[in-house]
Amino acid sequence: DWVQRVEDAFPEVRAELEALLPERSGFVPYIHGTQGQQASTPQGTDFSHLAGNLSWSAFHLHLKGRIADHCERCPQTAALMDSLPLPEAEGWMPETFFSVLAPGEHIIPHYGQMNGRLTVHLGLIIPPDCGISVCGETRGWEEGKVLAFDDSFLHEAWNRSDADRAVLIFEVWH
Repeated sequence: DWVQRVEDAFPEVRAELEALLPERSGFVPYIHGTQGQQASTPQGTDFSHLAGNLSWSAFHLHLKGRIADHCERCPQTAALMDSLPLPEAEGWMPETFFSVLAPGEHIIPHYGQMNGRLTVHLGLIIPPDCGISVCGETRGWEEGKVLAFDDSFLHEAWNRSDADRAVLIFEVWH
């Protein structure tokens, strides 16, 4: 029942994202560290090319807890997230964020940490030639539409366009 609420909130969520984009204040590299630093997952995926790199950036509303000043900057998106059945685990979940993937960037195939939750994307700014593949099934995002998947399966994403791709990412219990 929450999918329709998320899709109905698309105009407000996109407007809040668009207000953040010009100065990018609060956006951080999704893969932490410094550029060129070794950044591998426990499963062995090497994200070193993205470590400390804003080519895949995030503006978190929740990351190991609520980020109050970010939620204040995006009050409608924060209220929407608060209304959802987000998984909670102290010091770990929920995680909710705007994800921006730069032109020409590729998030290499990797696995999520567990299958107890589903990863949900709301397409916000989707240029052509962007996609996601989960367990060999390829899809594209649609602006204003939810795409949900079990990220414990091998998945990857790419932006082959000349513009940023942006989605709102959050998780729900599987």
